[in-house]
Amino acid sequence: MLQWCGRYRTGFLSSFLESRFTFNHAREQQLLKIFRRCLFLSLLALSTGPANAAVLTLEQVLARAVAASHDVRLSEVDVKLNKNDVLRKRTDYLPNIVAHMNTEYLRDLTNDQTQVAVVNNTIIPNTTRYQTSINFATSWNVIDFGARSKAVLAAKEHLAASKHATTLRQRDVKIATIDAYSECLLAFKNVANKTKILDYRREVYACKVRLFEAGSIPKLDVSEAALASSDAVTALVHAKYDYVEKLKELSEFTHDIYDTNATEVADFEAVPAAPLDTIALRSTPDYKFFDKEIASKRAELKALERQRYPQIGCYSNFYLYGFNQYRFFQTYKDLRPVTISFGISVNAPIFDQLKNYSERQRKRLEIERLEVERDKKLWELEQNYQQTSQIAKMHKIDADNKQEALVQQSVKAQILGRLAQRRLVEKSEEIVEKIEIAEQELELQKSQVQLQAHVRKLKTLAEG
Repeated sequence: MLQWCGRYRTGFLSSFLESRFTFNHAREQQLLKIFRRCLFLSLLALSTGPANAAVLTLEQVLARAVAASHDVRLSEVDVKLNKNDVLRKRTDYLPNIVAHMNTEYLRDLTNDQTQVAVVNNTIIPNTTRYQTSINFATSWNVIDFGARSKAVLAAKEHLAASKHATTLRQRDVKIATIDAYSECLLAFKNVANKTKILDYRREVYACKVRLFEAGSIPKLDVSEAALASSDAVTALVHAKYDYVEKLKELSEFTHDIYDTNATEVADFEAVPAAPLDTIALRSTPDYKFFDKEIASKRAELKALERQRYPQIGCYSNFYLYGFNQYRFFQTYKDLRPVTISFGISVNAPIFDQLKNYSERQRKRLEIERLEVERDKKLWELEQNYQQTSQIAKMHKIDADNKQEALVQQSVKAQILGRLAQRRLVEKSEEIVEKIEIAEQELELQKSQVQLQAHVRKLKTLAEG
């Protein structure tokens, strides 16, 4: 389709300038300025495109946009971080094991008045300048009345919320991409339409030239046909430029570079143009996201409440000690067990400066805020859906009306075609009618594209 450019090189313009028609001087100077301008623009914008053009489809573009979106990628990283947070919370069930080693040089400054040393709470005779001690300590929180389980639950709910947040980002990217794709498709169709109109304008000009040579029309009619042709060239140049800009806007979503002369945009796949009037809000990722976030905050609140209860655990300590009066490394060879201990610990919070209370109050307020944000978001989503649905219905009615008008216009064009064959009317009248049909076809295509775009947006909003 993009091979249209080569057919409209400057031969038409130069041939007209070199024609043997003579107009009044002012009119001629005006035409010369117009054609010089169009000649320059056509040389810049009208070039022959390759035979094998790449065809963009909506599904292809949506997949590329989602994959290239930085917001989506950030959400995916958040999911991974939250998975790690769940794992970290689960590790609180495991015991804590610590090994501590102490190696030192000791010199008595009391002239042997101090005869003992304390190593890890163990009294050791101080008869050496070199000593090493190793301590293995184990602690395990056995009973916490559900504080850890609620913390794990909170992390799991937050993980689920982050997954729904990723779905939200993907949906937003898709909706924005649908808008960009529809604009790009309209620009592509406009180029094709302006190309067709330029063909018709050239035909009208050729007809006017023949009629002038036959003495049937005045020179002014030829001048007007030439001006209309130059306007068609300018319109095609502007359409081409707009198509380039729309492709650039689309590339901002896909991060792909498109060759204007080698890229075509496919139509939307036909889907039923009967949008739903209502949306199931509870099935949307918006509701699921807030539902999981609220559940996470409630689990955190319960975890804080359980932290007010005593925590019961057990512990153990195992000590080794070695010493040597003259050799440093010999202390490691002389390591011997000296003490071992086991016990049960109970930690009961009595007064924590009201930190737990303030944190619980904060969680309650965070829950309340999330509930308000959820209601606000769902209301906006429903309003957006209803508005999009109404716009889709409007485009459906508009497309049907334009389709009917186009049928009537086509009938008129057929009648003029038969009359032109019988030489009852001029051929140019038939071509002018085709130009009007082409313009109506473009308006119909705009309505159809907008209809399909809004139907796709409705489907995306409903499905997430």
